Amino acid sequence: MKDSKKGKIEFDLSVDVDPETCEMIRKSLNPDNDPNITMVCSGGKLSVNVRNLKISSLYNITDDILRCYETSKKIVDGRI
Repeated sequence: MKDSKKGKIEFDLSVDVDPETCEMIRKSLNPDNDPNITMVCSGGKLSVNVRNLKISSLYNITDDILRCYETSKKIVDGRI
């Protein structure tokens, strides 16, 4: 995580996931993403880069990703 502008940050997040779960998460969250958020599935990893994020939004984006991951895992594992 690094400061990019006053009051704004940039951060990268990587989550190890199987390809099916990765695509589910990416497709689920992609409609909410603005041009400052990129998500890529590659090599069993979901990589997220967020630029110009308000510090107050850091919790929300991270929570969205983790909740979507949890739900996707339950679907893939047949628990939902």
